[in-house]
Amino acid sequence: MPVIGREEILESLRGSVCEVIFKKITNFQWRRMYCTLQEEIVPRYEKDRLYISNEPFKQQKPLELIVVWDVVKNDWRSFYSWSVERIEENQEKFQ
Repeated sequence: MPVIGREEILESLRGSVCEVIFKKITNFQWRRMYCTLQEEIVPRYEKDRLYISNEPFKQQKPLELIVVWDVVKNDWRSFYSWSVERIEENQEKFQ
């Protein structure tokens, strides 16, 4: 399977709720997460945090780390771009 680029992942997340399949680095198990970076979905009080921009120099985090809003857990979660197996837009499931 071809590697999915960081910018491609961010573009999908900014435009829709996505189903992301990735491998956790702590236990190497596959994880499915429904998440987004759409400003109209992330709660207003969370938008003030720097996480929404995903700009690593502001957050002192690795460039490969992508921080997203988990629409099921209603909280910030993260994954590494290189660990993504698949990303699929799934907006209609969460409208």
